[in-house]
Amino acid sequence: MPIFEDPLKQKYKIDCDDLKKIFNEFNAITGQNLKEIERLLEQVRNGEKDFSHKHLGNIQDEKYWSGKFPFEPFPSLNENEKKISAIAKAIKNRNEREACIRTLYSILGRIEHVSLILRFVDPDDFALFSPHSMIILGTKRTRDIVNTYVNYLKDLEEIKEKSKGEFPRIADIDHTIYLLSILDGNPDLKPKTEPKTPLSKIYEMKNDLLGRIDSLIMKIKVINLLGDSWEKDPTTVARSFLGKNNSIASVLAGDILKERIRQICKYLDVKEYDEGKNRYKYFDEKVDEFEREGHITTEEADNFKVAWGFRTDIIAIFAGNKFYPPENELEKMASELIKAAEKASDKLKEIKDSSGKRQ
Repeated sequence: MPIFEDPLKQKYKIDCDDLKKIFNEFNAITGQNLKEIERLLEQVRNGEKDFSHKHLGNIQDEKYWSGKFPFEPFPSLNENEKKISAIAKAIKNRNEREACIRTLYSILGRIEHVSLILRFVDPDDFALFSPHSMIILGTKRTRDIVNTYVNYLKDLEEIKEKSKGEFPRIADIDHTIYLLSILDGNPDLKPKTEPKTPLSKIYEMKNDLLGRIDSLIMKIKVINLLGDSWEKDPTTVARSFLGKNNSIASVLAGDILKERIRQICKYLDVKEYDEGKNRYKYFDEKVDEFEREGHITTEEADNFKVAWGFRTDIIAIFAGNKFYPPENELEKMASELIKAAEKASDKLKEIKDSSGKRQ
């Protein structure tokens, strides 16, 4: 099924059906049954029961992990009800994320164990501590291991937010990045001969999905490196990559353009969601509405649409649905995207100043 049927009328999305297929196939092959662990801890999640020795045993039960628990064993707490009670209390306060993690770390002594408990108690908001995935995302690491884990969760939260509901659980995002990167880097899993193995089937299924998250991963990695510079002046950051790394320049500029149009919608009270058609409005529909209301000129509207077409092309290139263009063409696309992002930023400031509204 093609991802981009119409370059101006197709949203960048991560397909949950693809995710389910990959998870189901992979778990069936490996014998992992992590969903069962989640089910066994459901009452802890809902506040119906306190975390106990039994739940700790569920998490490290080898039958749910292909016959072998792939982490260091938890410290023996069989005779220490005080520590189990402290763990249970910290879990109940997990909305205070960093404080909860620090408390659990002081009890358990290993961040992997902390993340295992939190991932299965609350897969919506926590994930395994995954150094491999952190490298892919360029997560900011510090000497404070708790702070590093919190930074990783923030990176996963950004993907969750940007995916507009396609990734509803942080645990699944972590699992996906880790699994797809392994599949992508292992030539033995690539389909070579018939009949195809189950793993080669997964390899084929994952290609589009990996391509679709590549640009977002690149953006997060760059932003982690740049820190405050991105927050203060993102278009200047994007322009700084022009001619040096046009792929990064285009991804950053495309994201800025999308965000500025979203912000303009907010200031002008333009609804992004079309109730009648039960979908989010496409980019060109929003721009047309700005033009009809006299907020932008016809030329500005046309320029925004052309730039958005370039953004769509960039995503198609990452997804493997278009050939990588010559570098001079990519630089031209990136340049036009940056100009459009700068123009949209100026237009947003102009609308803010004239409307007197606060964001």
